[in-house]
Amino acid sequence: MTQHATAVMTRGLRKRYGKDPALSGVDLDVPEGSVVLVVGPNGAGKTTLLKVLLDLLPSDGGEVQVLGRSPAREGERIRAGVGFLPEKMDFPFARMDVRTVLEFHARFRPTWDPSYAEQLAQALDLRMDRAWEKLSKGESRRAQVVAALAHRPPLLLLDEPTDGLDPLIRERVLSLLAEHLAETGATTLYCTHVLHEAQGMADRLLVLRTGTVRLDEGVEELRRTHLRVRLRPTAEGATPQVRPDFLVREEGRTDSEYRWVVRASDPQVREWAAGSGLEFVDAEAVSVADTALAYLTDGGTP
Repeated sequence: MTQHATAVMTRGLRKRYGKDPALSGVDLDVPEGSVVLVVGPNGAGKTTLLKVLLDLLPSDGGEVQVLGRSPAREGERIRAGVGFLPEKMDFPFARMDVRTVLEFHARFRPTWDPSYAEQLAQALDLRMDRAWEKLSKGESRRAQVVAALAHRPPLLLLDEPTDGLDPLIRERVLSLLAEHLAETGATTLYCTHVLHEAQGMADRLLVLRTGTVRLDEGVEELRRTHLRVRLRPTAEGATPQVRPDFLVREEGRTDSEYRWVVRASDPQVREWAAGSGLEFVDAEAVSVADTALAYLTDGGTP
């Protein structure tokens, strides 16, 4: 693959559950080596998207390419080369111990590295001789992390990877994941409701709502183009007559002040405020997590 190759591509991707749309014409281009923070409320289509990419669910229309292959035609080959950490996992051989489960998993991953699997298990305090059915939710999650990473796949699909982990292990998993990405350069789609935990790793933000893409943009571009601003009416009781096109979210309002997240430059906001009876107070950068939250609210513009 070239430097600018696309690891995941979708065009007009659609999926329905009965009459309910889960994905409605999703277009994506995920560059190879990027780490995409995928956020959205429950039912936004995040889990469905990952399952369609792996051909664990068939799409109802559109085009999909994963690592240059079609999931519908080469799903088994794609799954062997992807590290998938599902939101929920029902294992049919629950009486197996963890070591046997991982060895079984390794049979379908040609690049499985047993020494790396052992290293990850030790770092996560994972008891390899414990029966899978005896594992707590957090212990099961740790085993799944090992299964997703140990074959050093070129693509990781992670669905709530820290769900069920205690704070100490959560920090350890995030640290191991950051080290893994630095070493392997794996393309990653990281689905989470805990926005702040992965924003430091992400170089791209994907916001889904009701099966549609609300935002798909690089983190550096978002930091360059989004601001949190404070504005004050120049006269008592004055309000802006027209909401500006650059307003993404109104975070708060009192009689004496507006707090907005905007997609605009400092000079643009100042010029608009001067012509709208408002005083520009100040502006500051917006975190990736707060940008995502702004686009998830009803006031967020596509």
